[in-house]
Amino acid sequence: MKHMEPTPTGESLVKIRKQEESFSNELDMLSLEVENFQPDETLGGVRYSSDPQGKGSTITRQKQRISEICERLGCPAPRWLIDEGVSAWSRDAASGQLKNMTAGTALGDFMAEVARGDYCAKTILLVYENCDRFSRGDLDDADSALMKLLRAGISVYFCNLNMLLRPRDRHH
Repeated sequence: MKHMEPTPTGESLVKIRKQEESFSNELDMLSLEVENFQPDETLGGVRYSSDPQGKGSTITRQKQRISEICERLGCPAPRWLIDEGVSAWSRDAASGQLKNMTAGTALGDFMAEVARGDYCAKTILLVYENCDRFSRGDLDDADSALMKLLRAGISVYFCNLNMLLRPRDRHH
């Protein structure tokens, strides 16, 4: 699917510059927190749910922000987990799981690989631009999925919250 990027002008350009300045400040704080954290592999989680979102700049924006985080922290360039047109709110009728965490989706397949132990010998960092790209379900859904990742040794970073969750954090 080809994505056309609109060119920002006027107010939207000012808004983007303010967001970039805020993002730069977030990165400064994060780099202090993760000085000694060097993952073997970085995964970038990208998702949108509707066709209008897919026609905009959502994929590019999410990938850019995640790439900037990785570069700033000296992490490996991310391997992308991209779910296009997949809801993180609706549930799969057969399994009852959030649709973005079911088999056949990038996140769902990654979660299955984690459950099988495919990543137990590596230090992995999963990065999302925004926590709602990971889950829009209730707190139990998000917490359950995050705890599965943390128990398996996967660290997760949400750019919008400037929050790094590491396996050691699962006890707090």
